[in-house]
Amino acid sequence: MENNNVPAGNGVPEDKKTLCGVLAIVFWFGIHNFILGETYKGILKIILVVVGSWIFGIGGILAAVWSIIEGIKILNGTYEVAPDKWFAI
Repeated sequence: MENNNVPAGNGVPEDKKTLCGVLAIVFWFGIHNFILGETYKGILKIILVVVGSWIFGIGGILAAVWSIIEGIKILNGTYEVAPDKWFAI
């Protein structure tokens, strides 16, 4: 019996693919990163949105673009889960 929820390589599991893709596109605070086990990247996005928007004014825009790109890659099946990386677009 095969387990279809386990992707080849380090991709997103099929049972989390739609959830994470939609969360990445709609809520770009990094919630999808926590679901995928990418805690460092999730924390970085929260800091970027909260502190970056307040101090620099552009942090929220950068986090939104970054998350939308990740969301599209998740839904396309080209996103690789990298729990130890801080930046991986």
